Amino acid sequence: MNFTKITTEDNARYLEHLRKCREIPCEVTPTFVEGALVLFECARAYDDGLCWQRITEHGETFYYPPLGDWNHIDIDWQTIFEKNVRAGDMFGCVPKYLKELWEREFPGQFEMRTNRDKWDYVYDMSLLYVGTDDQKRLRKKFAEAYTASYEPITEHNVTEVL
Repeated sequence: MNFTKITTEDNARYLEHLRKCREIPCEVTPTFVEGALVLFECARAYDDGLCWQRITEHGETFYYPPLGDWNHIDIDWQTIFEKNVRAGDMFGCVPKYLKELWEREFPGQFEMRTNRDKWDYVYDMSLLYVGTDDQKRLRKKFAEAYTASYEPITEHNVTEVL
């Protein structure tokens, strides 16, 4: 694969692949990627109908899960991995669905480790608007204590954003 530095000129193509994902980890969302560009060496490549992202952090390189339609009829995971993935390559933030798909395709060939510090938590939106009286009071108290602001992501605030 031909990895090139991630730029904003590539966003439309990247978002097209992102929208096709069955599950989207927060680490591949536009906000996170923009922040990661400030801290890490980030590169992107397109191959076999998928978008691949590579991150180098403190000399260690790993990949985010490929973006695209993981169940597309033309996706041949065996060929893709033979061509693009070497023994010892590391993937981070692989969604449960893709992890299970890879485990079926490559039984016993992956070492999977869970890192709870990196888990995404999904909340039912209706509970954020409704909820018990205690929850409503807590939300009101939070809204009164903090002022929302919109700021560009820079090297000075990127760790707060991410």
